[in-house]
Amino acid sequence: MHAETLVAQRQAARKDGSAELAQAQGSSIFVRIFAHGGPWRARIRVLALVFCALALIASAAWVGGEVAASSERRRAEWEARTAADIYAASLRSELAKFELAPLLLAGGDAVERALRAGRDNENALSRDLERVAARIDAGAIYAIRPDGETIASSNWRAANSFVGENYSFRSYFQGAMRDGEAALFALGTVSGLPGLYLSRRVEGGADPIGVIVVKVQFERLEETWAAGRDALYVAGPDGVILVTTDPSARFRNRSATPAVANRRAVAASTTLAAAGARWTLDIVRPVEQRLQAAGSAGRSIAGLAAAFVLGACWVLLRHRTDLRRRALEAEAQREALERRVRERTTALSEANRRLLAEADERARIEAARQTLQDELAQANRLAVLGQITAAVAHEINQPVAAIRANADNASVLVARGATELATAAIGAIADLTERIGAITGGLRDFARARPATAQATSVQDAVRGALLLLSGRINATDVAVQARVDARRDTVIADPLRLQQVLVNLIQNAMDAVADRAAPRIVLDSRVIDDAVEIVVADNGPGVDPTIVEKLFLPFQTTKPDGLGLGLAICCDMVADWGGDLRHEALPDGAAFIIRLRRP
Repeated sequence: MHAETLVAQRQAARKDGSAELAQAQGSSIFVRIFAHGGPWRARIRVLALVFCALALIASAAWVGGEVAASSERRRAEWEARTAADIYAASLRSELAKFELAPLLLAGGDAVERALRAGRDNENALSRDLERVAARIDAGAIYAIRPDGETIASSNWRAANSFVGENYSFRSYFQGAMRDGEAALFALGTVSGLPGLYLSRRVEGGADPIGVIVVKVQFERLEETWAAGRDALYVAGPDGVILVTTDPSARFRNRSATPAVANRRAVAASTTLAAAGARWTLDIVRPVEQRLQAAGSAGRSIAGLAAAFVLGACWVLLRHRTDLRRRALEAEAQREALERRVRERTTALSEANRRLLAEADERARIEAARQTLQDELAQANRLAVLGQITAAVAHEINQPVAAIRANADNASVLVARGATELATAAIGAIADLTERIGAITGGLRDFARARPATAQATSVQDAVRGALLLLSGRINATDVAVQARVDARRDTVIADPLRLQQVLVNLIQNAMDAVADRAAPRIVLDSRVIDDAVEIVVADNGPGVDPTIVEKLFLPFQTTKPDGLGLGLAICCDMVADWGGDLRHEALPDGAAFIIRLRRP
C-alpha cells in the first residue's frame, strides 16, 4: 500500500509539472485542446463559447451605440432650442432699431417742408434721407405725397430710384394715411427685393401732408445666419416665411417647410413680438454626423467593455480551474499576484486614456461655452439697447429742439446785425450737436460686437458711459442717481465695453426696484480693498426676496414678469472672466450689488 501511494504521488507531481510548464510558455486552454488532439466534442464547445462571446460583444456594442446616439440627439435638441432663442433675440434687436425711425423722421422739418412744397428742391431731402439710411443701415427711406407720388428717396442716385413712382396702391401707404402708421412685408415693385415696410403719416394740421416710409431689408442678417450650419425660417402672423437662409422657401407657408425633426436633423421653434406683429422662428439643425460619431463611440466603448468583462470572466474562470489543478499554494499565489498587476496596469492605461479624452472634451466644451457666452452677452446688450432706445430718442429731442430755437434766434440776430449774439447762439448749436453725437456714439459703441479683452479700464469712464446711455430713462423719472466714484481708485482689470454693459444691467435693475418708492435713490460708489476695487450699485428699493437669493445668479431665475433671467447670470460670468466676482448684499433700506475687480 505504501509503494502504491508513492507511485500515485509521483504521477500527480509529473502532471502538475506538465501543467505549470504549459502555463509558463503562455499556452491557453484553446492551445492545449487543439495541440494535444483533444476530442472533437471539446473543440465544438470551445467554438460555441467563442461564438456566444462574439454575439454578446456585438449586442452590447449595438445597445451602446443606440444609447449614445439617443443621448447625443437630446443634447442636440437642447442646443437647437437655445440657438432658437439667441436667433430670436438677434432678430428682435434688428427690428427694434428701425421701429422709431419713421416716427422721428415724420416729425422732421425738412420732410414737412418738402411735402408741403410738393417737391424736393435740389434733392435736399433725398440727400438727408440718403445719410440717414446709411447711418441706420436701412434698405431705403422715401417720402410720399398724399396722392401717392414719391418726391424724395434715399436711393435717388440709383437707376431704380423710387423718386417719381406712385405707391398709392400699396397697403402700407393706405394704412398710414388711414390709421397713422402701418407695416407690410412684401417684394419691392421697383427693386424686386423683399423687405419690411414701416410707414408713418406726416401730420400737417387738419389734413395729412404725406407719408414717410422706411424699408428694412434682411440680406445682411440672412448672410450672417447662412454662415452657420443651421437652416432658419422666420414666418409672420399669417404663417408665410419672410426671412430665411433658404431662398427657395421665402413666401411659402411655414407648414410646407422641412422644419421637422427626423433621423438626420433636429428642429426647434420660438415666437417673438416685434414691429407690431408676432413672428415665428423655426430652426433646423443637421445632426446626422454627430449621431453617427456618437453611435460609433458608444459601440466602441460598449464593445470594449463587454470584451473586457468577458475577458475578466474568462480569466477568473481559468484562474479558478488552475487553482484546483495546482498543488503548490505558493505558485498559485504568485500567479494571482501577476494577474492582478496586469489587470491593474490595463485599468490604469484605460483610465489614463479616458482622462485624456475627457480633457479634450472639456477643452472643446469650454470653447463652445465661451462662444455661447459671447453671443448671450451681445444678445443681452442689444436687448438692453432696445429697451433704452425710446428714452434716448426722447433725450435727443430736447437738444434738437434747442438747436432749432438757437438757429431761429441766430437768423433773427444776423438780420438785426447782432453778430456777437448770433455767434453765441451758433456756439450753443455746436455744443448741443456734440451732446447728440456723444449719445448716439455711446449707443453705437454699446451695440457693437467685438472680442472681449481684459485690460486696464477706467471705472469713471464706464460709469459715465452707462449713465449717458440711461440718461433718457433717468431724466424721465424722479430717481436721484448719485455717482461717487473716486478718481484715485479709478482703474481695474476688465473689458471697458462689457464693464459698461454690466453697470447698465445693474442700474436698470435698480431703477426697476425703486420704481414704486416715494423718494427713489440709486448710489454708485467705489472703494479699495487690498489689491482690488469694489464698485457698488445700491438702491433704496424693497430688496431681494430671501427665497431666491441663493439662485440669484443662476440662468433663467427672475422676478420680472417679462424677464428671461439671463442678465445677472451673464454679468456674473463676464466679471468672473476678468478674475473678479459679483455678489449681492442686503441693506437695511434696499439692496446693493458689488463688483469686485483686480487693480492693474
